[in-house]
Amino acid sequence: MELLDAIEEFERPVDPRRGHNASPQHDFDFVERQVSYVQQKLRELWQRKRRNGADIPCIPFYWVFSKLLRLIEEYPDGLTEALVVTELAKLLKQKEAGDAGHEVGAPRKKRKIRDEEDMGDLLAEGEQEALQAKITGYRNHRLTVEMENAKDVIVHMYLHQRFRSCVDFLHNQLKYEAASVATFPFQTAREVVFTNAKLLERKAMDMGPVNGEDKRFQFTLLPTAFLTARLDEARPLDRRLLADSVSLSQVDQLVSGEQDPAAIQQVMLKAKVLDIGAIRPCQTPLYLRRQVILLGEVDQASTRIPAGATPNTQRMTQGLHLMVLWDDQVALSRLFRVGDTLSIFHPFVHVCDQHDSEILHILNEYSSQQRLAYYFEYGSATVLFCKPCRVTAVKNQTISVAGQGNREVEMPLSGLEDIKPGWHNFSLYAHVRSISVSHGVPLLAAFFYAYYDPKTNQLNAKMQQQPPPPLDRTIVSKYYLVVILQVYIASSKCLMTIEVTGENALAALRLLPGQSVYLDGLVAIDMRSKPVRRFRERRPMPPASASTSTAPVEFAFSTKAYNTPSSSGVVVLCSDWESIFGKQSLFSNSSKLTVVNTTPGLMNTTLDRSATGHEITTHALTMTEMTVTAAGWLIRNNSLEAPNFVIDTTCEKGHSTTCAHKNCLRPLEMMTREQTTSGPPKWKCSFCQEMFFGLTDTMQTFGELAVTLEDGRSQTSPLVVLCQGDTVERLLDLPAEDYVQLRLSEKRKTLTRVSGHAFRFVLSRCDPLHVLMPTTPSPSSPRRIETISTIHLRMDIVQPVDTFAAAHHLLQRL
Repeated sequence: MELLDAIEEFERPVDPRRGHNASPQHDFDFVERQVSYVQQKLRELWQRKRRNGADIPCIPFYWVFSKLLRLIEEYPDGLTEALVVTELAKLLKQKEAGDAGHEVGAPRKKRKIRDEEDMGDLLAEGEQEALQAKITGYRNHRLTVEMENAKDVIVHMYLHQRFRSCVDFLHNQLKYEAASVATFPFQTAREVVFTNAKLLERKAMDMGPVNGEDKRFQFTLLPTAFLTARLDEARPLDRRLLADSVSLSQVDQLVSGEQDPAAIQQVMLKAKVLDIGAIRPCQTPLYLRRQVILLGEVDQASTRIPAGATPNTQRMTQGLHLMVLWDDQVALSRLFRVGDTLSIFHPFVHVCDQHDSEILHILNEYSSQQRLAYYFEYGSATVLFCKPCRVTAVKNQTISVAGQGNREVEMPLSGLEDIKPGWHNFSLYAHVRSISVSHGVPLLAAFFYAYYDPKTNQLNAKMQQQPPPPLDRTIVSKYYLVVILQVYIASSKCLMTIEVTGENALAALRLLPGQSVYLDGLVAIDMRSKPVRRFRERRPMPPASASTSTAPVEFAFSTKAYNTPSSSGVVVLCSDWESIFGKQSLFSNSSKLTVVNTTPGLMNTTLDRSATGHEITTHALTMTEMTVTAAGWLIRNNSLEAPNFVIDTTCEKGHSTTCAHKNCLRPLEMMTREQTTSGPPKWKCSFCQEMFFGLTDTMQTFGELAVTLEDGRSQTSPLVVLCQGDTVERLLDLPAEDYVQLRLSEKRKTLTRVSGHAFRFVLSRCDPLHVLMPTTPSPSSPRRIETISTIHLRMDIVQPVDTFAAAHHLLQRL
């Protein structure tokens, strides 16, 4: 019998296409009922505080799930209902304020600035997110600005030399203003964005009564090189600035035409921000870190190859344009977003050769087929002007529904088939069907390169498409451990494949089939899409070094491994998005995988006591209180006849402890070595597909224990569950290393000592085990009879029952 057969046996048939509002409470498992309980308490709290009939805000189910799970992890000793509801209510208020702040046209809340410390805190926040202000005056190279998120304060800022030179150049050379005093682009009411500003001094000024106070404070800031002026096409001079800016293709012509280098450095360029990459360490010793900004034409028509173009004229136009920020310059990327239009005044045009090693690393990272003739840098005279990409509220709503998936729904997902390609940063609570581990290039790599291909190989999309180059390992090598999970939910009959890489792959190694997981920050893709297939169907990647490997490096899994019987081509990816794509990308929230069954504090934070019973439910995860009546070690039956296991209560047959791999906690196999070879032992982990020497990555752990449970309050038959690894240690209250040192009689006493005691358990499903069970002789039946029993459940958490607390909860129920 396979696990899916056990699922059908334990679960009642449920319509997988039921609506979100048709999900009854009794279909929830123990954890889902806790989430639903907290969700309802938040609604009731909102109603009590606002009795004027205001609409209750949307309280998303998976948002509550995530926040409750993080609280339980932070406080493993347990939380009260009042504390949980209070903390989540505060987070919900912050969430609503954040959502309102991101709405188009919504005013930002202003904070009171009273002293240098408050202003220092505000500037420190600006080092994480840029600060916005509006110019109220400009004189003697000093700006007077009104901060968008601060009130009753006047801020002066001395301009950096680069901005002074820009003002003089636009006034004297380009004659942007007829007036004798040059102010463009720093006229009154101009919006500016800046970061990395430092406080110089503070003065108190008597400005008359303002909001009941007699004084306002003025602060002076030191010059900062990281400032941009916002452009508005409603202003005539702004329109002229954009019109005077040259396109990327015109810069291509200037560089390829071998113009005077001084003339090239004095261009004014306009470009669209296609992507803001992650901050990565440099490969050469000149700099420590770098950040790549991918640029594209503002007018896509300008990138079209003219009719009758020859190969020589085609070569003048690059298909990839970069702006590289070095070291401290990465702060500049906070001042604009993907989709904004930049007008770059005097960018430093770095003409490079074909052997520029750092550029070669960048091209390899993005798997670009281009050869760069030049790239842009933030030079000593460079100034950025930004025309923000205006997004309407309607467009935001469309993106929210289509891309965010289930983030804003108040009920859990009704079916895995509802997950669509393009969903990003969504959450999922599911149960593990199977786990597979391999090493190689993940599907994530194909998705990464397919995402960047249209941004880094723009010309190839318009010319004859070339086959993709081999996938480079500079990014992929960090994600070479690949774990595939096939998961299901109770309300759906189909399976979903999830590829786990990065930090979460290490956590996934300790997963067991049947356990439940909560995943945040997921991305759904269509494996059958043309861009993904194009990279998956290429030839295998050559080895990184001929001295280290002679065989080509393959994909971790074949395409067939991602398909399920009910597969629609949708595969979910779980990875470290922030380090792959960067904080300012669409995939900025890294994934997090949590094994719910083994979460510390889960049993100590039981808010909905009705979910804790003394009977075994049909759910994939359940909590119960029962009494241990017997325990014995599972010994595999090597005979061909069923059952597969027998129970050893005498501790004479061994197999009580084993040597396990620290990463996955699975048993290890000691490999045989030649008699003439000396050295540390050689181990093989079949699950992780790894081989290693020595004892550094090994640990002593318990084997498999069959535990018989009974409930004295009902007439149900005894239940046999599987207990293994760390759970045996918690049940016996003894480490495996100490148990091995005991005498045989002491080992037996340790097993019999737990009999008769009541415990609370978190149970999950496991692969069915057929066990030969001995029955206890009785006066009416003195003969010892053996029966075959099937173990369907695994013990994930065990905790002794506090007698006083148990009596208190029993009285509450009565």
